[in-house]
Amino acid sequence: MGDGDASFAAALHGKLRGKSGNLFYSPASVRIAMAMAAAGARGETAAELKKGLALPADANAAFGKQLAAWAALATPPLPSQPATDPQMQKWQEEELAHKKVVLRVANRLWAQAGHKFRDEYLKVLRDDYRAPLGTVDFHKNAEAARVAINRWVADATEQKIKELIAHGLLTADTKLVLTNAVYFKAQWDEEFSTSQTSQQPFFATGGRQEKVPLMRRIGYYQLAKFDGGMMAELPYGDGRVVMDVVLPAARDGIGKIEEAYVGGALARWVGALSSVRVDVMLPKFRTSSSFQLADELSAMGMPLPFKFPGADFSGIDGGKELYIGNVVHQAFVDVDEHGTEAAAATAVMMKAGAAPPTAKPVEFRCDHPFLFLIRDRDSGVVLFAGRLADPNAK
Repeated sequence: MGDGDASFAAALHGKLRGKSGNLFYSPASVRIAMAMAAAGARGETAAELKKGLALPADANAAFGKQLAAWAALATPPLPSQPATDPQMQKWQEEELAHKKVVLRVANRLWAQAGHKFRDEYLKVLRDDYRAPLGTVDFHKNAEAARVAINRWVADATEQKIKELIAHGLLTADTKLVLTNAVYFKAQWDEEFSTSQTSQQPFFATGGRQEKVPLMRRIGYYQLAKFDGGMMAELPYGDGRVVMDVVLPAARDGIGKIEEAYVGGALARWVGALSSVRVDVMLPKFRTSSSFQLADELSAMGMPLPFKFPGADFSGIDGGKELYIGNVVHQAFVDVDEHGTEAAAATAVMMKAGAAPPTAKPVEFRCDHPFLFLIRDRDSGVVLFAGRLADPNAK
């Protein structure tokens, strides 16, 4: 899963990096939603999706295994030996709450009532993708269907993504909508003290200087130095999920950093990590982004799934009338002293898509645009990715 996911994530960033200002999205959400469509593709359409999404041969089973692992991750850990002393028990509960990483990945299939879908396809989505079938009537009331889908997404993302599908995107021709929602909330392994947060200058894109709340903490972190910048790994909870912050050496170096990431540099950066005492200074920020991704995904070597006639999704309903009309995606992130809260949702709409303690710490001052990734270290999956160009811009 990891290698294919990383290559897809880098390729998608290559198509989205041209967007000015802050950027935030979930490559994992987009890939899972598109993989649910790919499960019903046949012929050349299936071949394009397999290559463009970097899918393994056993993609459905692989996603099933990954989704099961994430479901377990959302469950708080239990003490191996529960304490009998009330004070010790309270300490245990606080420790467990601190280590908890909430990662909720939900899928759902929204089908036109009365339209016949292949049982084999519905079984794959139900068993491997944990995507239950919901029926709506796009023909008679597309607006009611839109409201129902958006309500499900809002509930799945703790109300962070409330309007995934805009008015008018669903029509009477819509036959199927595949939705994926990702919600993440976790505390830092070691929190930043609020007393260390202060207003400091940030040199935004274009050299504009403004004051932002800059958090600060000195501690041991995994750090990699490379030509043009360095990357710090900031762990959440028990350390399985991390935020990788990639900081350019130059204030205007974000373009070169993103270019290197798109070119596959993440594996080299991760491979160069080592434990170092670091003076981390990171801005508090909150940002969101929304996209319609049909053009970008088509340009990633997958034009056929978006064409009618031409697309072959006969594995879904036995015919060749279905094609991907649009892929919409939204994402939200909030970073502060305690940790990170992030959410994303995607809909594919188918129609008839260690240094000694005395050593001086390495300064890691994020006072200019940087790249950041939220990554599952066990699988290598990039859950979220973004660029912070201006912490004050929402």
